[in-house]
Amino acid sequence: MNTLPLACGLAALLESRDSIDSSLQEALAERLCQPKRFPNWRREALRLTKKAGVSLSEAVLEPLGSLLAMVYPERIGQQISPGKFRLANGKTATLALNDTLAHQPYIVAVALNSTAYDDARITAGEPLLIASLLSLYPGIRQWQSRVAWSQDQGRLIGEEVQAHASLIIAKRPLTQLPEKAVKQALLDALRQQPSRLFGVKLQQLCGRMALLREKLGEVWPDWSEQSLLASLEAWLAPYLVGVARLSQIEGLPLESYLINTLPWEAQREFERLTPVTIEVPSGKYVGLDYLPCLSRQPPILALKLQEAFGWRITPTIVNGTVAVMIHLLSPARRPLQITQDLVSFWRNGYPEVRKEMRGRYPKHPWPEDPLTSPPTAHTKRKV
Repeated sequence: MNTLPLACGLAALLESRDSIDSSLQEALAERLCQPKRFPNWRREALRLTKKAGVSLSEAVLEPLGSLLAMVYPERIGQQISPGKFRLANGKTATLALNDTLAHQPYIVAVALNSTAYDDARITAGEPLLIASLLSLYPGIRQWQSRVAWSQDQGRLIGEEVQAHASLIIAKRPLTQLPEKAVKQALLDALRQQPSRLFGVKLQQLCGRMALLREKLGEVWPDWSEQSLLASLEAWLAPYLVGVARLSQIEGLPLESYLINTLPWEAQREFERLTPVTIEVPSGKYVGLDYLPCLSRQPPILALKLQEAFGWRITPTIVNGTVAVMIHLLSPARRPLQITQDLVSFWRNGYPEVRKEMRGRYPKHPWPEDPLTSPPTAHTKRKV
């Protein structure tokens, strides 16, 4: 059957300024039967048929869904629930429940009141038979493997699907998940849930690098959360062989993977410039907290006040350019003083701290002269 006359008539209808809120089928039938009532439509329809070398009188009215599906492949809609449709472009659109189209399994949404957002209102459309859709787009019959992270089930779900763009026409479970698809699904899931990746250890590492970039410039790589998420394929994907759950990724040595992206000499310099621990006067090695460096603040060294007795010079890192922020703690591990100037604290702040704390913690030493007293991590009995 020659569909050109019908196509020309339909094109003229869609281009006309007449309302097409009613059924397109009915609107076109009315014009074909009574063309003189619609001079603008008739003029355009005759122009198109003449250009196509056919006659408008040859038009045979058949279901328009197939023709429209070729014109608007991205607006083919699949019913999610009565009156609500998922379109091939990934958006959703709605119809009033009393509309005859509202209960059709497939439609073509010809006109929408908005194309920018989900839940646009369909103002004109036609039903589409699934057989017609499969005939028009035979590629739908090919099964495609898809692997995606299921938030509800907390695991990867593998399926084979027959699909038209975003519309799933049929699906069946995959018995074996393709390794490449698994990796990509895991990386996509991590980008949606970055907290599963950026634990405290990795954040500490990123804080160290953020400090180096701030002080020494872009000779050091960008390990910001945004940058690392964008480059997961390069630094993380090679280590995901055999991994199928996000919980498995959380147990991987992510910090080592990231460090290994640096040349050997740069790794040694990184460790030297941003040490993980600093030796304090008591002889202990205390860890530095680099999380503040993610917001351009100095790293924190937290230790009991008694362990800092005799310490006159605030320790520095990054070749002496960054003074650490010292948190001097009470025996209960609560901050008594936050300072980058130890000498000033011993002279001006310590006498007041001693007066308040010596009665509260009598088992711990509170000497009058902290600069000449031996540092200790113990109580008086063990000093």
